[in-house]
Amino acid sequence: MATRITDYAESITGQSRLELLEIARWLENNKKTAYLVGGWAVYYFTAPRERPSAKFGEFKMNQSRLGDPFGFRALGSKDLDLVFPNKKEKEEFEQEYCRNNGYSKRGPITPREWVKRMEGTDIVFDPDVLSKTWKVRGVSVGWSHLTSHSVRLELGVGTSIMAPSKELLLLYKCVALVERTDARRKPNAEIARLDSKIWKDANDILALNDTGINGETLADLAEKTGLARILSHAKQIISADYEDYGFKQYAFAKNFLELKP
Repeated sequence: MATRITDYAESITGQSRLELLEIARWLENNKKTAYLVGGWAVYYFTAPRERPSAKFGEFKMNQSRLGDPFGFRALGSKDLDLVFPNKKEKEEFEQEYCRNNGYSKRGPITPREWVKRMEGTDIVFDPDVLSKTWKVRGVSVGWSHLTSHSVRLELGVGTSIMAPSKELLLLYKCVALVERTDARRKPNAEIARLDSKIWKDANDILALNDTGINGETLADLAEKTGLARILSHAKQIISADYEDYGFKQYAFAKNFLELKP
């Protein structure tokens, strides 16, 4: 679908990135901590390499380390996904920053998301807390591993924010990919909307992998966090179903999330 690329065009994601920088500055100035997870964390881990995105249905074999002529550029995101240490700090941020900077709550019942309209684009802020856990295909997933597997991620212009380690972030992106698909490896609901999101999850996973993930470290962390089954599911999904996404050259590559770095 055409929206796979165009959903993440600079005209859509640019305002979100500017808002992320403002949030990071606010957190630093107010000595607050939050962890950046999701698409923007991937972007800042991989953006320095400035790789072009994979294009739908286009690839050439044997022209780079993993058989792709360029590799993957992590695209930006429309959403801002932050995890706070606890409910109190999350609510303080919502009151002190969101309410004073043009955000409003969205959703019919007990809405979670905050939305801000900027230059014709909705910036969606989706806060969470370290204690949150949920189930994905019978596997317990949570944010608590951020406390021991995180790094300070440079956003440029003298600004930084806490984020998962690269390996933990990759596992969280695998969670997102698996969560959005059913047992047949197809979108589990709202296919038109999820198609580009699932494509983006795969693009992010492969972009992180292409920066040089240590497979042994990843496998050990997957066991430690209880996400080994999720990692296995994600590898199966990409290997089995991404020929029509332009990802075929990665699906059977020797180094794709394997034990050798």
